[in-house]
Amino acid sequence: MENQTEPKSITIDYSIKGLSVKQFIYNEEAILPSPKEYTEERWQVQGEMQHTFAAPLFSVTLILSITESITPDSPIVKMTFETVFNIQQYIREQDASHTTLNDSEANTLPTDFIAMLVGTSYSTARGILWTRLATTPLQSFILPMIDPFSTVKNTLTTSDHT
Repeated sequence: MENQTEPKSITIDYSIKGLSVKQFIYNEEAILPSPKEYTEERWQVQGEMQHTFAAPLFSVTLILSITESITPDSPIVKMTFETVFNIQQYIREQDASHTTLNDSEANTLPTDFIAMLVGTSYSTARGILWTRLATTPLQSFILPMIDPFSTVKNTLTTSDHT
């Protein structure tokens, strides 16, 4: 039997420090005349996600744009949303050491942890967008679900510590 090392177990203490809508543009004039009902084929969502780490703060910025499929160059909604997390300490269970994170340790944050933070940010953005569109013709529009892991797995600021 091959020597197998036991996987490291880590604990990361964190909290949400802030949520903010940096930009919200709603252009009802960009909605084409009837039918005003929501259909999945009618609306397109485009998004961009950025995350940065400057110890102890981890920031996730989402830039979302909603267009009609036949006029994709005229956004109806554009929202930039930021979630800031405070990462207080990183505990390596194997030796029970507590490490206060610094900027150079950004690459040591596990991919699954970053994906969880991105998922939390995206879910919050979904709720804020839904609330802001409640009195518009897009009142029944809901941002689609995403796989947050797929959004971060190829970034340079993650690593595979599990």
